[in-house]
Amino acid sequence: MKKSPSTPRTRNRDGQPWLQQLDSGIWRICHSPGDGTTTRLSTKTKDEGQAKEALERYRLSLKGETSKALLTVGAVFDYYSEQHVSAKANDVERRDLALGWLRASLGDMTIAALQRNPLAIQQYMQARRAATAPVYVGRATTNPVRKAGEGTLRYEMNALVTAFNYAAKHQRIPANALPHFDMPDAPEPNDIWLTETEHDWLLEFVRWEDEEGRMSRIWRFVALALGTAARKSAIIQLPWEDVDLAAGRVYYRQGVQRSGAQRSSKRTVTVPIADWLLPLLQRAYEERKGEYVLDDATEPSGAFETLCRRAFKATGNPKFRDLTPHVMRHTTATLMARAGVPIVNIAGVLGNSVAVCQRNYLHHTPDHLVNAVNFRTPISTITEQLL
Repeated sequence: MKKSPSTPRTRNRDGQPWLQQLDSGIWRICHSPGDGTTTRLSTKTKDEGQAKEALERYRLSLKGETSKALLTVGAVFDYYSEQHVSAKANDVERRDLALGWLRASLGDMTIAALQRNPLAIQQYMQARRAATAPVYVGRATTNPVRKAGEGTLRYEMNALVTAFNYAAKHQRIPANALPHFDMPDAPEPNDIWLTETEHDWLLEFVRWEDEEGRMSRIWRFVALALGTAARKSAIIQLPWEDVDLAAGRVYYRQGVQRSGAQRSSKRTVTVPIADWLLPLLQRAYEERKGEYVLDDATEPSGAFETLCRRAFKATGNPKFRDLTPHVMRHTTATLMARAGVPIVNIAGVLGNSVAVCQRNYLHHTPDHLVNAVNFRTPISTITEQLL
């Protein structure tokens, strides 16, 4: 009776190549594809990290993908930026800025070296907090680097994770290439807002004209930010076709302006044009150059920094030194609450849920909780009897 042929034995790791260290300390690649044979290739190195890189190149060569291997952290960032950010992301400039900072500190490291030294990521965050991290290539302004806040660091770390996940998804790097690290804590909510007097002063102060006598971009930006409480990205990408001057409405199509971009989870918001804002937008329309209210869809970051610096110098008010587009949005919502505008209406203007607006702005409303304690008046006769 003949014995049935035995199934070829797969040695170790179910057909996947693995590393083995010899007594000499040299690492070698071993591979048993399942046909009863084993391939052994020396990596010619005692460095485990270099051996892992050689193993990864070998794995990719089995698929005919040697040229696709990404061996440095910077290559991962470049691949993610070219293949995804430039084509599909809505926050292109901010995402590229985050990758620029990360690339300046971590880009030259090999992926294996980063795996061996996960503290490099923590050291990067410490350097950003202290404003001592290497400056990214192409930084246009000569202003001193500011210390990065926790919100900025969380954004940069999310960009790091997303870049590695994207490269792994497309089989350019191993799935576990990025070492574990602790994400920065979420920052405390920023409750800086301008008072009614500060709000009005800023609107007057920013009335700058450009060299052609037109309303400056920063003037238009601030007017829309304080007048409509819109997000920065929505204002930057606002086309004139979404401004209905006759009906007195601005339609913010958030997250869908760029062709091919991923749809944002933020809802479309329709905001009435305030009486004081309407003549400014009418003038801007008469002076328009191009399809966008701000002429083009680039950020007015340099002009905004100049505004903050000049406003702080003129007043000494630290609120203007720390002014951000979000502070202006928060200011408008806060002043609406202080004026007694119902929370549901504030939510409608902001495009937020009522619950979020209650959490952020209810305490600014006049007589907050007063009605709760004065829900009824005791009957006077009973009160007199008790006394």
